[in-house]
Amino acid sequence: PAPHMRRFSCVLLGLLLRPTRAISMSRDVPALDRDAFRQRKAVVALRAPKRSVQPLCKTLSGDLLRIRGVKPVQLAGGDDRLILLASHVDLSLDGLEEAKKKALVDASIAPEPFEVELTYENLGVEDVLRSILPRDVEIPRAFEQAGHIAHLNLRDEQLAFKSVIAQVFLDKNPAIRTVVNKVGSIHKVFRTADLEVLAGDDNLEVDLRETDCRFRFDYGKVYWNSRLATEHGRVVQETAASEVVCDMMAGIGPFAVPLAKKGCSVYANDLNPDCYQYLVENAETNKCSERLHPHNMDGREFVRKLVRDGIIFNRVLMNLPASALEFLDVFKGLWKESGIESSQLPFVQCYCFSKAADPVEDVLTRAGQYLGADISGELDVRVRTVRDVAPQKLMMCLEFTLPVRIAVGAEDEGRTEVEPRDGEPPPAKRRRRDDKASEGKVVK
Repeated sequence: PAPHMRRFSCVLLGLLLRPTRAISMSRDVPALDRDAFRQRKAVVALRAPKRSVQPLCKTLSGDLLRIRGVKPVQLAGGDDRLILLASHVDLSLDGLEEAKKKALVDASIAPEPFEVELTYENLGVEDVLRSILPRDVEIPRAFEQAGHIAHLNLRDEQLAFKSVIAQVFLDKNPAIRTVVNKVGSIHKVFRTADLEVLAGDDNLEVDLRETDCRFRFDYGKVYWNSRLATEHGRVVQETAASEVVCDMMAGIGPFAVPLAKKGCSVYANDLNPDCYQYLVENAETNKCSERLHPHNMDGREFVRKLVRDGIIFNRVLMNLPASALEFLDVFKGLWKESGIESSQLPFVQCYCFSKAADPVEDVLTRAGQYLGADISGELDVRVRTVRDVAPQKLMMCLEFTLPVRIAVGAEDEGRTEVEPRDGEPPPAKRRRRDDKASEGKVVK
């Protein structure tokens, strides 16, 4: 059928199953009544012998009844079967293409009425919430999942209905056992939030697998974002097992643990003592403690300590998007006293947010302010998009090899200028931006 007909069928189903009192009429304390969704729905059926069912279903694939939990082919006694058709098809077979009508007539298959018993179990989250929430309340359609926990971010107008919303999400997602919602703002220092359990088990201890590693943590005490799984895997894949990694804001180890398991020597740090505890435990669980060296201190002090101890690291990870750019100032003159070979300078990956119209320029400008120097002309500078966080808000990753002039505290030290030929202007700073297919913009 045409797309508008399929949409019409979905809307019609929602209207047919809209209960008169699925929740209490109070906007303050709504309660879900699952029995209110129970009713019978009239549909069109085609009676056919068992041997004809498969070819008929193939011919009518776009016109079969598609309702959660309802089989489109039903037993009809003996060798017969009933093929149930979608709501856009009536008893005169209007709604079917002419060629399909002719095929049914040629096969001597006539339509007949049939009733399907429908319950709460036959509806998805959006169908249920559309039926029971007031029309001026937007339907929440997504959540972040961490193990058995579904994390909703409900808006103010949805809070009066938080219990019923949470219960529907719990009912319709078998892998979910706990539904939570953020209470108040994110705590600035540790980037954690107070959570309210809305439905299910009062258990925030998560046990999950990512990047071929097992992680355990208390979702209410640490920061975790399952939507960054692709980014975690990307960095782990591109990092050589021979590298020494400095993970300044390691959290519970989504980068550090799989890198150490891969064979890297990883120095990992987090200021949050709960993150540190789980970082240690996760390293032990994944049998990589010998290569993962955990710390619990300020990020800047952690980097300075590594330099004082003479540890040369090849890669720096800074995954604290709300403020990681500010920590770039630690690299100004970091090796001024000890000195460092240009070949030993680390490759930096710094995550941040941007709401700017030109996020690449925004990230480069802010990074330059904290580094005390413009790095946009460096050959390997890249700014790429990681993910959309919200409308007009992107998570970005700034990647660059730390310039010698910044590392030793001398703006021009270690930088080679290319002399122009006679009569030619000086070379301009080169910049290149990849297209959207490269998963972000690139600057060189």
